[in-house]
Amino acid sequence: MDAYEELLGVMRNEGSKDNTAPLQIGVMTGAASCKIGKLTLSGGDLLIAEHLKTGYHCAVRNDNPSKKDKDTFVGPLKSGDKVATYRISDELYIILERLVYAAAIFLHTWKTAYSRRERKHGSFRKNTGLILKPDN
Repeated sequence: MDAYEELLGVMRNEGSKDNTAPLQIGVMTGAASCKIGKLTLSGGDLLIAEHLKTGYHCAVRNDNPSKKDKDTFVGPLKSGDKVATYRISDELYIILERLVYAAAIFLHTWKTAYSRRERKHGSFRKNTGLILKPDN
């Protein structure tokens, strides 16, 4: 290695020293374990936001955001869920949030809101011709 290559190596190391780690996408392998590429994390390697461990209620409609029932409950993390992770150190990662495709959020909200309306009025199927099946 000549002096030029050595100088470039030092510059690269110093330049990347203060860069933040990128967000990474992981896949849950269980309720409290995650795999990012070939790296498997669990136990003391992983911090998970409380609402992702216990589940939470979300507002489906703005006119009644405090309503809590099975239609507004989002379950805890489970195997197969995609998550956004952030590396804090070589040995510690944080799961920031569950990731879903944009179409899945719209469809879930739409199905929840209109399936309630259909149960109440029976008009949704008649007007649209669509049959909505509840999420399992």
